[in-house]
Amino acid sequence: MNQRNLSKDACIWMQTLAPYLTAKKLLDDRYGDPYIDSNAYLKKILEWPSKKTGDDAAVDRLATFLEQCLSAMTLLSYLNILDHPHNLQMLIVKLPFYLQDKWRREAIRIRGNGARIPSLKVFTKFVQCLFNCSRLRMIVSFLVAFSEEYKCQTRTQKCPAMVPTTLCISRTVVQRR
Repeated sequence: MNQRNLSKDACIWMQTLAPYLTAKKLLDDRYGDPYIDSNAYLKKILEWPSKKTGDDAAVDRLATFLEQCLSAMTLLSYLNILDHPHNLQMLIVKLPFYLQDKWRREAIRIRGNGARIPSLKVFTKFVQCLFNCSRLRMIVSFLVAFSEEYKCQTRTQKCPAMVPTTLCISRTVVQRR
């Protein structure tokens, strides 16, 4: 059993709200050092695996973790180190190459407008937007394929070559008479 569970279990038989407050104090005393917490976030970011092209789920996980980091930055002053350009560079290399290129262009655009070096907040919004855009592209391509397949079925001809066959819903349809 780990130490956190032992601290929690020591307070479980107390009455009222006291167990929660006592357990929280025990955990804060033992594990609540903001410097250690900040280093844990930084270590997790630096050890985050690089993403491959087309791995939208991994980009979504990265965006979610970056959002957690932004939230933690409001409470952990040591975590402001994530806004340092060197640490942002370490994050950028975690993205697929084509997204790294898009980010560099965006950063140049931001700097060209006279702004400071983009912060973690700007980078996080960028990654979230990329994920949302890729999800939207997937939905649109599905709808296009569905509508093309529907047109093909009504004309009783094969789907045009421009629609990938993997996106077509069904090639065989029972015609109603």
